[in-house]
Amino acid sequence: MPAYAYAANNPMAFFDADGLRIRSTVNVTYDRSTPVALPQTRFTDYAGKSEGCKKSGGKWKFDASIKSNIDVFTGGKDDAPSMNDGNACNIATHEDKHVEDFVDGMSDESLNTEFPSEGFKSQAACEAAERSLKMNIRPYIDHLTRGTQSRRDTVEWAR
Repeated sequence: MPAYAYAANNPMAFFDADGLRIRSTVNVTYDRSTPVALPQTRFTDYAGKSEGCKKSGGKWKFDASIKSNIDVFTGGKDDAPSMNDGNACNIATHEDKHVEDFVDGMSDESLNTEFPSEGFKSQAACEAAERSLKMNIRPYIDHLTRGTQSRRDTVEWAR
C-alpha cells in the first residue's frame, strides 16, 4: 500500500486552513512470516486526542486527532488463492482490501462527515459533539471492522 494512501496519495489534500477538524493517521504493520491458522487483518488499537472547543468567526469548533493501528497476518501464504474471494485474488490482495476499507473509513473526510467538529452555535453544542466523538469512536471502528468482514469474508457458494 502506498505510504500516503490514507490521503489519496496526496498528504496535502486534506489541509484545513484553520486547523480545526478531525485528523486521522492509520499505521499498518504487515507480518508475512508468523504462522497463522487463517490469514487475517486486525484492528489492534487507537489513541485519540482533542484540544477542546474554540470560538472562531462567531462559531465554535474543536480539533481532534485519532491514530489507529492495523496488523495484517498472512502466514507466508501471500500468493495462495483467497477462498473468500472465490479464488479471484490471492491472500495478500484480499487482506489489502480489508486495509483499504478501514483506511477509507478512517480518512479525515469520513471522520469529519461522521463526527462534525465545526460550525456550532454554542460552546455547549461544541462540547457535546466533542464528547460524542470520544464516546462513539470505538463503536464506529467496530462498525468498520464488521463492515469489511461482511463485504470481504463472505463467500456465496453455488447450490
